[in-house]
Amino acid sequence: MRIHREGYQTIIIVFLFVAAILLTFNHIFPDQTWFHLILYALGLWFFIMIVRFFRSPARNLNGGENIISCPADGKIVVIEKTFEPEYFKDERIQVSIFMSARNVHVNWFPVSGMIK
Repeated sequence: MRIHREGYQTIIIVFLFVAAILLTFNHIFPDQTWFHLILYALGLWFFIMIVRFFRSPARNLNGGENIISCPADGKIVVIEKTFEPEYFKDERIQVSIFMSARNVHVNWFPVSGMIK
């Protein structure tokens, strides 16, 4: 599993933040209790969720020239006609994809081509 290059700084900051909280809690309350175990589990879970957010898996697209792939993980929530006033100044079809925290937050090109 690869990590997106923009995620390394956030991952390091979150690791240091979680470690600081756990070490401070252990310093204030040195006797290990069940609450310590819950706090360790929550810290580990939070750190794993942050790492998962920035993962960038390799995609194997077996599409042909006339195939459109999904540009992002998630669930399509809306497909509707909308007016795009900035570039095209015309009516276009908008596809909205909801990505939860468990989805890969990387966008891919859904079709091949050249941007002019």
